[in-house]
Amino acid sequence: MFQVLGNFFSLFGKKDNTKEEEKIFALGEKCREEEKSNEAFEYYVKAAEMGHAAGIFNAGVCYSEGYGVEKDARKAFEHFQKSADIGLASASFYTGECYHDGRGVDKNEQEAFKYYLKSAELGHVEGSRKVGDCYKNGIGVEKNDSEAFKYYLKAAEQNNAEAIYDIGECYGEGFGVEKDEDKARTYMEKAGDMGFYYANKYGEVRDLTPKCVEFFTK
Repeated sequence: MFQVLGNFFSLFGKKDNTKEEEKIFALGEKCREEEKSNEAFEYYVKAAEMGHAAGIFNAGVCYSEGYGVEKDARKAFEHFQKSADIGLASASFYTGECYHDGRGVDKNEQEAFKYYLKSAELGHVEGSRKVGDCYKNGIGVEKNDSEAFKYYLKAAEQNNAEAIYDIGECYGEGFGVEKDEDKARTYMEKAGDMGFYYANKYGEVRDLTPKCVEFFTK
């Protein structure tokens, strides 16, 4: 969940790490690697105060997880949202999660969808999959089967196993795409090979990974 320095540069296209706030953020990362939670938090806060997007996000993570500081869901949300408004994809995703679950802020499905969509547009794979879920289930947006399939496919193309499974399910049910059981089987087998298990009419249980979801025969 922490935003590492390398990912931050890849998102923003920066290669110069000579700026003071970037040096401070890097010190926070070093402390985190050395499991010095209190020091890491202090450096993230310093970087955040200087407007460093990943520093703001990581300070939010600290408040969310109680890492080097007492847990505070409201402060976590505020940091996520501030970082999201600067343009950090991970922060947009977790702001959406806060709105979706009502963590540190009143639950608001429309705002959740807005931030999921923003993260997806910035290339966040879980954000793309969440947008698919929103369109599929009418969470914060009107149901739209074809848009759900579109965003599941976007996440699947980034090798997200759960999204690959979702695409298989879409083909199996004809959800947002023409029904095709051969393609359903192909996608579900690929998801299974990646550690996502299924139990359905297309094949036997492949892998009992605890965090996965079964698609039962109807």
